[in-house]
Amino acid sequence: FKSFGDEDSRDPAVRRQTVKAHLQTAVAYMALGDYSKGRRAAQSAADVTAALVADRPDDADALRMQAE
Repeated sequence: FKSFGDEDSRDPAVRRQTVKAHLQTAVAYMALGDYSKGRRAAQSAADVTAALVADRPDDADALRMQAE
């Protein structure tokens, strides 16, 4: 669960998958009771989503992910 190599990808599909991976990691850490790592993984998902929305403000999928 350390890191995802494609975080710096410019491909929107790869970035959306990276967000999903971070969220799944967050859920796993929370289920294990490691709330600090869970929060960090969730924040990473939020950061990647924010960058995606900033780069592609008309991307409905990215906006939806940000709203969730």
